[in-house]
Amino acid sequence: MPTTIASCPSCGAIHSDLLAIRAAIRHAWVPSRPRDLLLTVADGARLRPARWRLLLAALGTPRDAVTRPLALSLTGLGLWGLLLTRIPVGSFGAATAGAPASVNPEVYAAGGPIATLNVEDRAAPPADEDPLAGLAAGLLAAGGAVFLLRCVAPRAGGVR
Repeated sequence: MPTTIASCPSCGAIHSDLLAIRAAIRHAWVPSRPRDLLLTVADGARLRPARWRLLLAALGTPRDAVTRPLALSLTGLGLWGLLLTRIPVGSFGAATAGAPASVNPEVYAAGGPIATLNVEDRAAPPADEDPLAGLAAGLLAAGGAVFLLRCVAPRAGGVR
């Protein structure tokens, strides 16, 4: 025991109080836990992210080498398809725009200067009825959906 504690009564009182506090803390009451906080194998399996979450987390990352080319290809095919189905096949500019319509000679013989169109001159069906336009719109929508999924998946957090 140092001489300061033995010679000074207030220092001795503080020293004995500190020793009493140390002994009380060692034997203090520990509150019981409401449950066991150890994780079991079943808890680990339950908390493991599902496979679709792992896939969703991988979308849009630098390791993802599939969805970016897929989105660009589908969108490009859809745009080209819509562009090509909207162009009328027989009319390429002014070359056919000024051509006169076929005239039925019997109409002129009857005295009427009315020109009628032959069966070959009928207009093409509207683009809404064209099955390629529907396919092109579907490809465009699929490409947009993959692109949107690539943009949203990393922000969604993917894994808890």
